[in-house]
Amino acid sequence: MSDQRLRELERCYLESGLPSDEAEFLSEALRVGHVEERRVQLLADIGYLPGRLLDGRDEITLLEIQGLGQLVRERWGQWELASLNYVLALRVLPPRQGFAHATRLLVDPALEAMAAWLKRPQAEARQALSRALRGLSSAELAAWVDEPVAETLRGAFATIAWGPTRGLSRHPSFEPPRLASEILGLEGYLAAIREELVPRLLPPDPSP
Repeated sequence: MSDQRLRELERCYLESGLPSDEAEFLSEALRVGHVEERRVQLLADIGYLPGRLLDGRDEITLLEIQGLGQLVRERWGQWELASLNYVLALRVLPPRQGFAHATRLLVDPALEAMAAWLKRPQAEARQALSRALRGLSSAELAAWVDEPVAETLRGAFATIAWGPTRGLSRHPSFEPPRLASEILGLEGYLAAIREELVPRLLPPDPSP
């Protein structure tokens, strides 16, 4: 019965596109244990409206995004912050297609190593990222992209390469959520969360 109810709620929110209908689906999914409350709460904290509606919050504002890096560091952890930074870094980068800048060839291995760490957060994946970053200087990044984009990338990589404490205290200005939201705008930021991070954190819908 619960699976049938979830499928009905899923169809409803997919047809309507309303965050309130998706919030109802999430509420039932939480009730039956289909999703983890911790992950829904994280998504709500960083701006996912269906999750925010569950505890009476409205859509996140640009002002709230200013402190998200600090909030995630304090309330969640390195994996969650790295996931958020990773999807935002992907969104602020110039597109690969038709773009042959040499620095892109240095950034891509770092992004691949970061994705590998997020999948399996082990020492060898962090070492691979550190090796990739050794060939990627701040000057090269700054010459390739605008400084806010370069800063977002450096912050995303620092989360993993230098560790949750040493890296983030050594580089206190790294605030990828804030910087990415300034580059992408509120709508672009929320689209990145919805399209890139939600599928990473929540399991597939229960439809057969």
